Amino acid sequence: MAGLGLGPLIAGIFAEYVAMPTRSVFWAYLGVCALSLAAIAVIPETVRNPDRAISIRPRLSVPPGMRAVMTGVCLGVFAAFSILGSFSSLVPTFLHGILSVHNLALIGAMSFLIFIIAAISQAVSAKLPARRSVSAGLPLLLVCLAALETALFANALWLFLAGTIVGGIAVGLIFRGGLGELNRLAEPRHRAAVVSTFFAAAYLGLGLPAVLTGLISQLAGTVDASAWTSGLVVAIVLAAIFVVLRTFGAAPAPAPPCTPSDS
Repeated sequence: MAGLGLGPLIAGIFAEYVAMPTRSVFWAYLGVCALSLAAIAVIPETVRNPDRAISIRPRLSVPPGMRAVMTGVCLGVFAAFSILGSFSSLVPTFLHGILSVHNLALIGAMSFLIFIIAAISQAVSAKLPARRSVSAGLPLLLVCLAALETALFANALWLFLAGTIVGGIAVGLIFRGGLGELNRLAEPRHRAAVVSTFFAAAYLGLGLPAVLTGLISQLAGTVDASAWTSGLVVAIVLAAIFVVLRTFGAAPAPAPPCTPSDS
C-alpha cells in the first residue's frame, strides 16, 4: 500500500522541483527496478524443490464453499480500491482545477496520504476479527465518498482532507479484513488462486471507475462525472455490506490435514 502511494508522491516532487520531470522520473523508476532485481537475486528460495517453470497465465479460482464470502470480499475491495484509483488518477485534476491547489508536490502528497493512512490502518487493525474489520470499513467508505463529493461541489479543501483520512482508514480495514477472511477459509492448495482472485478484483477497482469517470466527463462536467461514479460505488458498498454481514465468520476454517498413521 505504501508503494502504491509513493508513485504519486515522487511524481509530484519530480514535477515540481526536478528538471525534465517527464523523463527523469522514469530514470529514477528504472533505478528502483534495478535495485529490486538485485535483491531478488540474493533472496533465498523458500520452496524446497522449485520446478523453475515460469507461467504468465493467471490462475483465478473460487472454491464452491467460498463463493458467498468471495462475493462480499471482492465487492468490498473493488469499492475500496476505486477510491485509491481516483486518488492516483483524478484527484490531481480535482485539486488543481477545482480546489485551486497549484503546488504539484503538495498534490502528490495528498494522493500519498490516503495510501499511507491505509497502510497504518492495516497495521493497527491486525488483531481485529475480519468481520468486524470489514463491517466497520465499509460504512466509513460511504462517509469518505460523501465528504469527497461534497468537498468538490462546495470547493472545501478541509472537507476533502477529512474525507481522505477517513477513506484511508476504511481502505485499510476492508483490505486487511477481506484478505484475512480468505486466508482463514481457503485450503492451502487453493489459497494462491483465491488470493489472486482477490487482487484481480482490487486492481479492477483501481482502474475501471477512474476510466468510467473520464468517459462520463466527456458528456458532463468533471465533478458531475465523479458524482455519478461515486453513486455506482455506493451501490456496490451497500451490496458488500449485505453479503459480509450474512457470510463473514459463519463458515468454520478447514481442518488441517492429518498425519497418516497405522492406527
